[in-house]
Amino acid sequence: MSSIEIAGMASSRNDPPAVRVTFVGSKGRRSAAGPQLLEELEGELRIDHSVEPAELRFRGVVEALDPEPQSLPRRLAVRVFDLLFAIPAALFLLPVMLLVAAAVAFSSSGPLIYRSRRITRDGRYFDMFKFRSMVQNGDEVLDEYYALNPRAKELYKQHMKLPEDPRLTTVGRFLRKWSLDELPQLFNVIRGQMSIVGPRPLLEEEFLRFGEAVRTVLRVKSGMTGLWQVGGRNLLTFEERVPLDVRYARTRSLRGDLKIILRTIASFFRGNPGAF
Repeated sequence: MSSIEIAGMASSRNDPPAVRVTFVGSKGRRSAAGPQLLEELEGELRIDHSVEPAELRFRGVVEALDPEPQSLPRRLAVRVFDLLFAIPAALFLLPVMLLVAAAVAFSSSGPLIYRSRRITRDGRYFDMFKFRSMVQNGDEVLDEYYALNPRAKELYKQHMKLPEDPRLTTVGRFLRKWSLDELPQLFNVIRGQMSIVGPRPLLEEEFLRFGEAVRTVLRVKSGMTGLWQVGGRNLLTFEERVPLDVRYARTRSLRGDLKIILRTIASFFRGNPGAF
């Protein structure tokens, strides 16, 4: 975590404070000024008029927009945690995955595993594994659906998902509802391409829409679950998802990861309404 220096003065009760915030980290000093700095502070910034001249006082958590890169010990700790969780989980869930694979194979033609090209930490590309949940000619089906439902295209831009996706097979819809299509990502974790907990791996179109926030999100490895999944998932708009991924990248910790895993398990048994 970076340290911080706050300096500023308010000339009167009605004037906005002249504020400059300096973040001090391993890569030197970086300053920010103006109202936008409030977006980088998680807490309350107020003016104390009980003293002359008035002073700025801050209460809360302060972190730089770009978190410090993970140290080697931290990365090793996360890797050990991922393996200790993913390997037993993959063995325990292997019978379930075999049943899901059989259901996918008999429900429609096509490969069992769908490889989705994604972007993870440091801008690296990898193939994220999922059980196939869609028909083979999905693009054609989607174009026809958009032609009949123009509003659906705007809905997809907002959520990057469709609540009633016409490309889903009957089995695929069930898999999406219970997130069973994502079980093969345990092997992405074992291979070191993902973590158990982290920001959602980015599609290229999502990468372009993240803007400056992508610099923060790609400081950490993408995960199977995270704040977005337990915070509403597909019920949230894309714009609501971005600050959740940024928040995780800024405040990540093993203790926080354990809390997210427990919330994910609880959400699974409740039947997450945001999974579709």
